Amino acid sequence: MVKVTISHPGETIVDEITALVPQPTVPATAPIPKIGIVEIGEIQPTQLIPGPPGPQGPRGSRWTTGNGPPSTTSGFVTGDMYLDDATDNVWTFDGTAWTNTGTNIGGSPDTGAQILTKLAPVDGTGSGLDSDLLDGQHGAYYSAWANLTGVPATFPPTLPIPESGVTNLVSDLALKAPLASPGLTGVPTAPTASPGTSTTQIASTAFVGAGLAGKLDSSTAATTYAPINAPVFTGDARAVTPASNDNDTSIATTAFVQTGLSVKIGDAPNDGVQYVRQSLAWTPVSVPPGTAISDTPPASPVVGQLWWQSSTGALFLWYNDGSSSQWVQVNTTGSTGRLELSLFAGGTLSTNEVLFRYEFTSAATLPAGLTGSQGSSGTAATGSPALSIRKNGTQFATATWSGTEPTFAAASATSFAINDVLSVVAPSTADATLADVNISLVGTPN
Repeated sequence: MVKVTISHPGETIVDEITALVPQPTVPATAPIPKIGIVEIGEIQPTQLIPGPPGPQGPRGSRWTTGNGPPSTTSGFVTGDMYLDDATDNVWTFDGTAWTNTGTNIGGSPDTGAQILTKLAPVDGTGSGLDSDLLDGQHGAYYSAWANLTGVPATFPPTLPIPESGVTNLVSDLALKAPLASPGLTGVPTAPTASPGTSTTQIASTAFVGAGLAGKLDSSTAATTYAPINAPVFTGDARAVTPASNDNDTSIATTAFVQTGLSVKIGDAPNDGVQYVRQSLAWTPVSVPPGTAISDTPPASPVVGQLWWQSSTGALFLWYNDGSSSQWVQVNTTGSTGRLELSLFAGGTLSTNEVLFRYEFTSAATLPAGLTGSQGSSGTAATGSPALSIRKNGTQFATATWSGTEPTFAAASATSFAINDVLSVVAPSTADATLADVNISLVGTPN
């Protein structure tokens, strides 16, 4: 840089003009280059004539802000900066893409030690700071027993403390053997007692082996011990005497035999009554009369008595089901294509009494209207009582009495499968005179 002073005789036009003039270095005698023309006139000796304007320079960098990282590159040039208001991160544009500079203007410039020094004067309860808390609580919080977990409910705890009040105690004890009658598993071990010990101490296998050593070997076994299979004892062999009523393969000692002989009973009485042996005594047995053969049932049957109906070839059993007695057919008659179920209920009928119950062992069908079925009564009905005929408890037919004869009614044929149950139930209102009812239901096997 050089300083140039321009003057005019008798008048100072410009006191001083400072301009930047390139200084030549090689060669040293090179003339100073011209940097411009100054026109000096007498009318306006101090007016400078400006030259033409030069080209516009490039735009400088500018700042923009937004909520989140920059999302567009349109309208930005190299050097532009962006501030993310959400994170306080600073981004720069390189002409193609935005780059996070790693600068965050929201953070504190202080170091951790400097921050701690500044917080110390305002620390403590009520300060709103968490710098001296444990899990969000001040020390005083943990001085209250109720705020602690994994401890007994009260302090000092109530004694004795239950097993459930100690963590894992119940499950750990379950893995231990009790002192009384322990059921040990695996290969439990115990200290080996000294030879000759005769106490309740556990005898280990080592103790037993040492005690048997020399007492049982091939040279003494045959003369000292009896074989398991067909042993022959000598001398005064003894065994445990079984109970007097024992009846199995236990050894019968002389005491057992003598006890048995002392209570031996004699023969059954010779009085024409049949007896059986029961509880070391003779007990009479009630034998039903023989089988009655007639067209009509016997007048005074007993439970278990048989009656063969000579007119049809049907065999009946006088059966008591716990609430009533009736004749129950125990055979089939006629061709294999016919099914007959017969019942007889002696005496008058009780309200809703189950007179007959039959469980099918093979499939069969009863026709509509119960065609072919018959019935009668020993005593005529006063009114018109109707017996309910049911399948598995649901009524499908009726037998309505008039005098001594019933009229059967069934809306449609009814099929029975194996294990289906047919039952006949007395009227819900008992008839005063209807008695000794007999019904024979006819159907066909399926």
